Amino acid sequence: MTFPNDSSRIAKALVNLESGASDYTSTTPSGPAKGAQSLIRKTYQITQVASVLANGDDAIVANNAPSIYFKNPVRVLGVTIQNRVAVTSNAANYMNFSLKPVSNVGVIGNTIATFTTKTSASGGTGNLVAGQKFSLTVDTANSNDRVAAGTWVGVAVAPTASGVAVGATSWAIDVEEEGPDGYAV
Repeated sequence: MTFPNDSSRIAKALVNLESGASDYTSTTPSGPAKGAQSLIRKTYQITQVASVLANGDDAIVANNAPSIYFKNPVRVLGVTIQNRVAVTSNAANYMNFSLKPVSNVGVIGNTIATFTTKTSASGGTGNLVAGQKFSLTVDTANSNDRVAAGTWVGVAVAPTASGVAVGATSWAIDVEEEGPDGYAV
C-alpha cells in the first residue's frame, strides 16, 4: 500500500502556492489533481480482559480476541502494552505478545508488532513489571507497519513451551491515519 502524500506532490503544491497560482493542487491531463491527503495521528486502545495461563490452553488467538477496525489506511507508529501483573522472564518458557491483521478465518497478514517475555540474554524483552509500560517492536520491514483500509487488527498472546501466566493487558496503538482527499478523519 502506498500513501499518496509523497514529497514530490507536496513540493509541487508549495511551488504553485508560492507563485500565486489560483489552483495550488496542480492539474493533470485528466483534470484537477487530488490534493494532499490528510494525515492524522491517533491512539487506539484495546483491553485484553482475560488472563492467559502458562499451559497455553487459553492462549488468545488474534481472530478470537479484542480487536479494532481501521476504516482508513494507517501506518502503525508504535504499540505499547501494560500488564497488570508481574511476569518473570524465562529463556525456554515464555509468552509472545503480537498485533496482527485478522478476519473471521484467522490471521490474514504479517505480524505488525511483537514482544516476548523471553530473557534479554536470549533475545527477548525480559521481565514484565506490574503496571509498567512496555513497547512492542513494530516491524517496518516489508511494510508490515502499513494497514489497509477496512482491516481488523487483533491481539494475540501465546506461549512458547509451557509459557508463563500473564494477566489482563492493556494495549495502546499509535497510528498515522489517512483520510480521504481534503478531509480530516
